[in-house]
Amino acid sequence: MPYFIAMLVGALGPMLMSVAGRVLIALGIGVVTYAGIDTAITAFKTQAFTYMAGAPSTVVNILYLTKVDQAITIIFSAYLGTVAMRGIAGALTKFVHKAPA
Repeated sequence: MPYFIAMLVGALGPMLMSVAGRVLIALGIGVVTYAGIDTAITAFKTQAFTYMAGAPSTVVNILYLTKVDQAITIIFSAYLGTVAMRGIAGALTKFVHKAPA
């Protein structure tokens, strides 16, 4: 029995290390991408709200009454969610092995 376990660990060890390495690399790339996009979107959103605040008070009141600030937040959040989902889907498809044709 110990020989069987040693043989099993010897055969599956490199494969598990390869999968673990791929998962860690995919997660690292996903985190870096998400952090970079999140920083860029935060900067764009801050810039948009700064421009809105610099407008005359009547324009700002009309923008707030028509919920333009919420629309900007929804658009940026949707974009960030889309990027996150594409990153997850891309990371998952890298681990699928297709049978040779």
